[in-house]
Amino acid sequence: MAKSRAIPKDELSKVLLESRRRCCICFGEGTDKSVAGDIAHLVPSQSSGGNDAENLVFLCLDHHAALDRGALSIGDVKAARKRLYESLNLQEGKKSDSIQRFKQYEGRVIDLLRNETFRHVGDFFSLEREPKILGHSGLSRTIDLAIRLRALGGILVLVEIRFSTRELTVSEVEAASALFQDLGAAKGILVCNSGFRKEAITRAKSLSIGLVQIDANPEDGSPPSSDKVTYVV
Repeated sequence: MAKSRAIPKDELSKVLLESRRRCCICFGEGTDKSVAGDIAHLVPSQSSGGNDAENLVFLCLDHHAALDRGALSIGDVKAARKRLYESLNLQEGKKSDSIQRFKQYEGRVIDLLRNETFRHVGDFFSLEREPKILGHSGLSRTIDLAIRLRALGGILVLVEIRFSTRELTVSEVEAASALFQDLGAAKGILVCNSGFRKEAITRAKSLSIGLVQIDANPEDGSPPSSDKVTYVV
């Protein structure tokens, strides 16, 4: 019998990264989360199976045991592994695309707000992107945009930007309002591409925060022009 060789660390890391510690068989059965398990050989090392990632798969303990006793075929596990990797890569791609679209949207919104502020007060203002501000709570919080209006005694306007596929809710408006209050904003503005639910608009009025809808270009997430700006509250 051939002696078993330890799996190289780089191959172990590759399998764990590719699988995100998800058992491909459990994933096929509807469990999309990391599980307790270990790395199994499709072809055992004692039977001349290699220690490369192609011959390795992350399985939960039960399915590892099932593979070892022959209750799972190598072909079925390979097919399940392929589906898992393809699905995870697709999810990662969508996540990356979503982040890119938000950053594009955020940047264009900030440019638009800079232009709008200049139109009203000239260059008597400063604008800071993603500053960390110490709040009344004693916690430092990061805000999407801080505008200080020197022309109006240096009052602080804080802006939070949301990129969503749905209208924002009351709880999201209340969370933004609490953040603005903690950071000492004279005025808080919540910007979103997808708008706000009716009850959220009513709540924003009672909290005295501004709601602005700026539509996003479906191609890249950018707001195409100022005629797509709706001052909701």
